[in-house]
Amino acid sequence: MVSIPKLDRELSFLTSKETIPELEWFLKVAKDSKHIACQEIFNKEEKSFAEKKHLLWTRFSFAFKERKYSPEKILDEWSDAVQKLLESEWYKHFSESDECVPALMGKLGSGELNLSSDIDLIFFGSPHDSKIKIRNFISNAGSSLQVPSGFKIDLDLRPGGKNAPMICSADQLGIHLWNQSDPWERYSYTRMSVPFGNINLRTKIEKIRDKFCYRRYLRVDFFHSFLRLRKQYRVESTKTHVNLKLGAGGIRDVELFVQTFQILFGGKNSDYRGGSTFSTLRMLIADEVHVKLFKELQAAYMILRQAEGELHAFKDQAGFNWPLDKENMLTIHVVESMKKVHRLVEDFAKSSQNLFGQKGGASSKLSFENEILSDLSEADRRKASNNLENYFSNKNRMFAFYRNAILNQKNMKQAFVDLLVHSDYGCRVLSRRPSLLDLFFLRRNFFESDGVEKFEYLSDIKMVQRILASNHFAKTENTSVLSKNVSDAYEYTLRQVLDPEDGIDILFMGKMATREMGLKSDLDFILVTDDEYETDNMVTKKKARDLYKKLSFPTFFGPLVPFDKTGGPMGKATPIVMNLSSLQNHLETKAPSWQLLMYLKHRFLFNSDRKLTFLNRPLELEDFEDLFRILKERLRMPDRAQDPIKLARGGLFHTEFVVSALFLNKGKRPRGVANMEELCADLGRIYSDEQIFKEIHSNYQNLFKERELSFVKNSDLVPESRNVRLKNFDLLESVSQSWLKVNVAGD
Repeated sequence: MVSIPKLDRELSFLTSKETIPELEWFLKVAKDSKHIACQEIFNKEEKSFAEKKHLLWTRFSFAFKERKYSPEKILDEWSDAVQKLLESEWYKHFSESDECVPALMGKLGSGELNLSSDIDLIFFGSPHDSKIKIRNFISNAGSSLQVPSGFKIDLDLRPGGKNAPMICSADQLGIHLWNQSDPWERYSYTRMSVPFGNINLRTKIEKIRDKFCYRRYLRVDFFHSFLRLRKQYRVESTKTHVNLKLGAGGIRDVELFVQTFQILFGGKNSDYRGGSTFSTLRMLIADEVHVKLFKELQAAYMILRQAEGELHAFKDQAGFNWPLDKENMLTIHVVESMKKVHRLVEDFAKSSQNLFGQKGGASSKLSFENEILSDLSEADRRKASNNLENYFSNKNRMFAFYRNAILNQKNMKQAFVDLLVHSDYGCRVLSRRPSLLDLFFLRRNFFESDGVEKFEYLSDIKMVQRILASNHFAKTENTSVLSKNVSDAYEYTLRQVLDPEDGIDILFMGKMATREMGLKSDLDFILVTDDEYETDNMVTKKKARDLYKKLSFPTFFGPLVPFDKTGGPMGKATPIVMNLSSLQNHLETKAPSWQLLMYLKHRFLFNSDRKLTFLNRPLELEDFEDLFRILKERLRMPDRAQDPIKLARGGLFHTEFVVSALFLNKGKRPRGVANMEELCADLGRIYSDEQIFKEIHSNYQNLFKERELSFVKNSDLVPESRNVRLKNFDLLESVSQSWLKVNVAGD
């Protein structure tokens, strides 16, 4: 645990890890009448629920009095003991198969129950069979006028409040949370825990809670909800006492402030969901989120919880007024801690409002820019400053939150500066959709979702992967890594959408097949099935149609996976899903030469070792002449000026076409994955001219790199790229004419 700064020796136990002894030890050393009564209860063979609760309370109240154990440890073990006590009582009335579960709310739900707190519960299930059982459970576990007594059970947090039915269904919970809930309920449900009862119902309730409480993106609105809630519950202190829980800078201030960050971060990191205030503070510090702020809050919170525990241990009541008439060391620390918490939260609120754009203006913008760009060289600063303008022109409040987060997290700040300097492409995308910053900086998966939310999330994940790939490429100019990263981004998305159990696979063609994708590359594929699956089967066709719908789902950035459906063997007439044996037969007997060229590079998504066998069919002279006729027509098309590196003579398309045609002519299989490097190496050996094909591949790589750099950095093509294309054109013409001469002479 983090040690408290300047902690007096008298309060050093606040960070103690000493193990709390078992109950027998307390009974031996206890002197007062309450503990003598505990000895009598302990000796009983059969103990009531209230008697068991009283024994537990005795143990943990004495732990607070002893001042040997940290409040976190005491509260955690006390909460765990109470939960187990309630669970044992629950299974006296219910079985696992009963459609009813209790949800633990408040401090018991988050595992930090104080000694004299109420037990907040919500019951979910079927009221028809469960109402009488629940009344019996409450009667046994609840408080009474007798001594010892059980817990005071509070059901007011249920949907609809005091006037609502005692038992709520899962569907009613969902309708209430999404249509009728108040802002405070999002905070309340972050502490909900459903640790026992019917497993299916528990899972359903927890899924509804997660979807309601934890959003996919960080939202500033939650922080403003916290500011409003603070004003609603505030209790002013007096000259004689301070309210540990509801006073300014009290326990509730710390807990709600920390819960705000649980809500903000819980959508992407499940570790933040439902944890105690102590554990969440440690995670925030470990993740370098406002480290100084949360270390000070952590120290203050430990002191306040210790004071609360001692107050309840001596009086056994749920009061929170700490007297100021005694000048002891703990009282001094309580007053100082509450003042510190109040100041820290107020200062954070003011600075956040400035950064959110609610106050300030040019000054906050200038200070943010200076803080971000202070360590850069003049050239990098100038470039980063231009990209930063895109962000300041964005009025989206979600982005404004990140200004504060960026400044207070070292890893976020470094990643953001890196992006500003190197990747114009990444900056353009993020300025359009600032909520992507959440995924870009933290790079953690959101919890499982479905429907529209899942497709939007997958689209955002894919874009973040492309941004990361572009940023790495802008710094290293490594085309191999870029191609792998972009290809992996598409493949990840497809694997999330497809289910291999459906019997449908994807057959990639072109650059996706050999993992040579660029940021501007097209994706070509068709859906195929094994022989055992009939393509005329209506079920298979329906699965294929559903799959195409998912892949073409409209997201913020366009279709989830942009693809070209005209790449099938029959063009637009290709079946929605094609049988592999039919495809194989078509390629071996009927396919025109240009189609064989298209399928030279192919790969299956789920069975990457499988290969088509049409390559045994060599090209005839007429096929080769037909291919070059198509090539000349394509190079004369007017759109070549829009993308000269790809479509002009000597460009990427020209190179890929010639190299693939020359290889296909020999009727040989590629030795590896059939990428450009391996095809050129194979052609060099086949035609006994390794030097010329090495040069062709080198030119191809340079052109590909130049095209991607111009896109990533939003810059003009360098003049040298035209010279490379012209040189490459001469080489391609040379090898093509040589092939024609040899084959014509041979005829």
